[in-house]
Amino acid sequence: MQHIQTRTALPEGTPPPPDEDETLLPPWDDAEARVLLAQPDTVYFSVDAEVSDEMWDLLEVEQQTAKDIYDERQAEYAPPWLDGVMATTGARGGYRFRIERPDCTIKVLKGVANRPPLYVEMRAMDLHLHERGALGACEDACAYIRNVLLPDWEPDKAQAAVNLDVAKCSRLDLHLDWQGGWLPQLTDAQARLFMCPRRCVWHPWMSGNNFTGYHFGKGKVQARIYNKTNEVKQKPKQQGWYLELLRQRNGDVFNPDLAVYRLEFQLLRDGVKGFYLYSKPNVTDDNEDILAELECEDLPRISNVRKALHWSPQIWDYLTRRWLRLVEIDDDANRARWPLHPTWRVLQEGYQEAQKKH
Repeated sequence: MQHIQTRTALPEGTPPPPDEDETLLPPWDDAEARVLLAQPDTVYFSVDAEVSDEMWDLLEVEQQTAKDIYDERQAEYAPPWLDGVMATTGARGGYRFRIERPDCTIKVLKGVANRPPLYVEMRAMDLHLHERGALGACEDACAYIRNVLLPDWEPDKAQAAVNLDVAKCSRLDLHLDWQGGWLPQLTDAQARLFMCPRRCVWHPWMSGNNFTGYHFGKGKVQARIYNKTNEVKQKPKQQGWYLELLRQRNGDVFNPDLAVYRLEFQLLRDGVKGFYLYSKPNVTDDNEDILAELECEDLPRISNVRKALHWSPQIWDYLTRRWLRLVEIDDDANRARWPLHPTWRVLQEGYQEAQKKH
């Protein structure tokens, strides 16, 4: 078997990194890949429960107060009863009100057909730090809606309308962070080692003239492989806590002087069917594509948040085996039969192992 170097020089003509930016190419090691953290990183969901007319009017008053306070002294307004910051404007999609909380953003709408009246965007920090994990963080968000935004509903009806079994999951991001092993580099040789669906559009990710990773897909399923250390250092206010979390979770396994890389999959809701990765095979598909598409039929259609979180290990397994994988070069003329890269095997199995620990 012939192996290639995955840490080769950049192709001729590629501009070098600027001297003033040392975060783009941090030190690396050649030890076996080490999984640091793997779990859901983004969860967006909606519930079909409208606030009452009285609550709507109260939110109108609070939004106007927020505007007045901001115009007067450029300050945020957080009424005690709301337990969150009342934004001065709504949000895209026609949402009239936006409430910013430490754990999530909640958008409120009323009387619009085919548009969920309550939409929740969970924050990555709370999904990672909540004592009961991502599931507990999402449960708390539902409890907030029931207790604060629907106080005039009968408790049983509010519970039935707002819970993780009925909340429709519209976006789910799963990630795994690692150090060591394989390092993404912008080389033609390395690009040949990625196996992904034939119809998948992919390209390198750049920060100015500097390569930071790869992006795969542009539809309901997307994947990213990128330098997480660089992202954290470029966004210290939003993500400065993350490297400390990795240190606390991993002890001596985590080396703060080395780069952390992330493999991340983003799944978007496919209409009213929920996540559904299967697509009808075409007559032009090769055998590998058809097998992958047929195998996806065995995955559940995931429409609610509880199912999305429960089945995330199985989704990760499918995505890292059938949707995207990294291989080693081989003499076989069929790239689909090239052996799996050792680092990718660690990444493939690492998510499931991380979930077993929780």
